[in-house]
Amino acid sequence: MNAAASSFLEVSPAPVPVPVPTAAETPEFELLLASCSDISDADLEQCLRTNISQGLHWDELLRLAEHHRLIPRAYARLSAIAGVPPEFLRALRSRYQTHARQALWFTSELINIVAHFEDRGIEVLSYKGPALAEALYADVTMRQFGDLDLLVRPIDVPRAKASLLDLGYASSVQFTEREERAHLASGYEYTFDGPLGRNLVELKWQILPRFYTINFDVDAMFRRATTVKLGGRSLRTLCPEDLLLVLCIHAAKHGWSQLSWLCEITKLAQQPLDWSVIEEQSKNLGIERIVAVNFLLAHKLLGT
Repeated sequence: MNAAASSFLEVSPAPVPVPVPTAAETPEFELLLASCSDISDADLEQCLRTNISQGLHWDELLRLAEHHRLIPRAYARLSAIAGVPPEFLRALRSRYQTHARQALWFTSELINIVAHFEDRGIEVLSYKGPALAEALYADVTMRQFGDLDLLVRPIDVPRAKASLLDLGYASSVQFTEREERAHLASGYEYTFDGPLGRNLVELKWQILPRFYTINFDVDAMFRRATTVKLGGRSLRTLCPEDLLLVLCIHAAKHGWSQLSWLCEITKLAQQPLDWSVIEEQSKNLGIERIVAVNFLLAHKLLGT
C-alpha cells in the first residue's frame, strides 16, 4: 500500500473498530479467503491440505462461496489445484455455469437498455453489475450479481423510467403525480421488475438514500465518467476514483456481509488511481473512516 493510500489509516488517533466475521476461524472460511487472495497455486494447495486436516466440510464451503458471491473466483482457483474432490468441483461448476448464463443475460439486457436510453438522449452511467465485472476482470462471468445499477441525472428520471416501461419492465411502486414529485425530491431510486424476476433494474439519481447524509455530486460523476467495452459497445461508467468510494460505501451500508465486496475493492485499488483525489473526496463526503475500515478489512482478511 502506498503512502497516499495508507494515509486513510491515520484519519483518527482512536483505533478503528474492525468487524471480523466469526466464520473466519473455520477451515471453510479460511480456504475461501485463500482462494480470494493472490497467493500461488502451490500455497493454495498447502492451505487446502491444512484445512482438510482440520475437518473441512465441502458442503459448507459451497454454501459460503454462494453466500459471499464468490462462486466464479472459487471455481477458477480451486479447479486449478490438486486435492479437491471431483463431486465438489461438479457442484461448483454447475453453480458457476448457472451464474455465467445469468451474467451474459444481464450483459445483453444492459446493452439493450443503454441503447434505448441513448436513442432518447438520456445520459446514463452503468456501475457494478457487468460494467464492474468487465472493468475488474475483463470477464463479465467472473463477478456474481443479480441486478443492473443505472445512474441518471435527476432531471432525466421521468424519461428514463418511461424508457424502461417501454422495454417491458414494471415499476415496483406506483405513485400519483404529486407523490412522484415528492419521491424525486426526497428519494434516490426506482426498482423495476422484469419477466425473469423482481428488482432486476435499479434506476438511481443519487447513490444513497438521503438519510445517510452522504451526498455524492452526481453531475460531477458524469463529468468524470469513463467508458468500458461490453459486447463491442462502449458504455459509460464511474471513473475509478468515484467507483472506489461507491464500493466502499456499498460494503459499509450492508455491514460488510459479503466478502466479494472487499475482493472488488482490493482489485480496484491495485489499478492506477489518483489517491489524492480519493482522499479529498472522502474528506468532503465525511467518509474517511468508512474508507479506512474497508482497507483495514482487506488487509486483515485478504492480506492486501
